[in-house]
Amino acid sequence: MQCMRSMKRNAGFTLTEFLITAAIVGGILAIVVPIGISALERQNATNETRRVESISEAIYKVYQRANNFNGLNQNVARDLGVFPEGMDDGAAVFNVWNENVAVASAADLAGNANRAFTITEQNIPVDACGDFASNNAGADRVQMNGTTVYEVNATPLDVATISNQCAGGPADITFLFEKR
Repeated sequence: MQCMRSMKRNAGFTLTEFLITAAIVGGILAIVVPIGISALERQNATNETRRVESISEAIYKVYQRANNFNGLNQNVARDLGVFPEGMDDGAAVFNVWNENVAVASAADLAGNANRAFTITEQNIPVDACGDFASNNAGADRVQMNGTTVYEVNATPLDVATISNQCAGGPADITFLFEKR
C-alpha cells in the first residue's frame, strides 16, 4: 500500500513544481524577448539604411547629367523605378516598418533651389530610431522631426539629440542629399 502511494505521487508534477518552472521560464522570456526585439530592430535599421542608399544612388544616376533635381517628386521617383523591389506596392511606397517613404526635390544646404533631394521615412519605431538616424546613409544632412542631428562639414552626429528625438515616440527622419 505504501509503495502504491509513492508511485502515485511520482507520476506527475506537483502544483508547486509547476509554478516554480513557469516562473523560471517566464523570467528567462522576460530577459530574452526584449533582446531579440532590439536585435531585430537594429537589423531592420541596417536594412532600411541600405534601401535609402540604394534610392539615393538610383536618383543620382538618373539625374547625373542634369544641373539640378527640378521636378523630382514621389510620382517621378516611382515612374523612374528608383525604389528597391518590395517597397512600392503600386499605391504607396513603404519602409521595412510598413510606414510611408517620400522623395522630393529640395534646396541644398546653401539654399539653392532644387540642388538637393530628400528621402523622408515616417514613423520610425523607438527601438530602431537611434540606429537608423545614426547610420545617416551617406546623406549631407539628417533631420528628425525637423531637428538637424547631422550636417556634413557643420554638425557632427548629435547622439544626444537623436536620443531625445527617439524617446518621444516614433520619429520622421529626413535624409538630404545634395547634387554632386
